[in-house]
Amino acid sequence: MPIFSPRGLKIRLSPQYSFTLMSRLYPQVKPSEILFSTEVLDTMCGKICFIVGLVCFILRLQPLVIGSVVFSACFIYLVIKYTPATMLVTFQPFKSFFKLFSLIQGWGIFTTLIVIVGYFLVGWQGLAAYFAGRLCGLIISFSFESYQRKELHEKSGMVITGAEVSFFRAYMLYAMKLNINPDLDVDSNEVDVERLEEIFYEYCAENPGACTQMEYAQ
Repeated sequence: MPIFSPRGLKIRLSPQYSFTLMSRLYPQVKPSEILFSTEVLDTMCGKICFIVGLVCFILRLQPLVIGSVVFSACFIYLVIKYTPATMLVTFQPFKSFFKLFSLIQGWGIFTTLIVIVGYFLVGWQGLAAYFAGRLCGLIISFSFESYQRKELHEKSGMVITGAEVSFFRAYMLYAMKLNINPDLDVDSNEVDVERLEEIFYEYCAENPGACTQMEYAQ
């Protein structure tokens, strides 16, 4: 059974395994914080492209420049996610900024805003350049992340998607910040059922919507 982040991101890892990892960091860092950072990492590419695109439109840049800048934004995402720069997601100002985005995320709001603002400020050519740059950047990002997923799958034998990679990255970031073992292997001696259930149900109390589709199973 998978687990779910506060805003419903599906992470295909068992509650026992994932909460055993997160229990290493508890109570200094709670599961809610780790799983929110997972959401940030998983959706960061779209948000960065959105911000960069709006800036390009406001500056009324040429279509070729817009496409190039948006394409480059996808590399910024990869740098933030897969280098020490990822530590940014553990700092409160960064998390607060993305939490604001999360409150208005959904229902195609970002896409609609990009289309309206882009069309009126730079015309259809600038708008087309934005989407072309984003598409090319996403292809590069997807190719790189496919390699990461394959590597993790070979090591763990688990089904790995972008959400699981983001969860592992978030866990390892907080673990390194606290000087705690960032290893993803879980020893049977670590599994304290009573403590894990306590942490799990505390998370559910804080995020009831996330727990409607999952339960802790020994």
